[in-house]
Amino acid sequence: MKKLLVQKEQWIAYKREEAEEIVNAAKEHDEMNMHKITEKFNKNGLYFLVDIQYHYGTPKEVMETTPPEEDKAPDGQMSLDDLSETVEQ
Repeated sequence: MKKLLVQKEQWIAYKREEAEEIVNAAKEHDEMNMHKITEKFNKNGLYFLVDIQYHYGTPKEVMETTPPEEDKAPDGQMSLDDLSETVEQ
């Protein structure tokens, strides 16, 4: 079972208003827990880096959940239920 816990994105904008639009669009997601707009300058001029982080759950929450029935046996191995069905036949 795979579960996404944290996703980080980094965007570039050339105007402050564009950077704020990126943040406002990200705020529509309930999972967003961090955003940061950093003003940068290089030889080409001023630009803004927008960092956004989404948090979907904690490792503790994921580890405490029970996996679905079909995923109890590791890949390539039979579960005890599968084994007993094979022996009975």
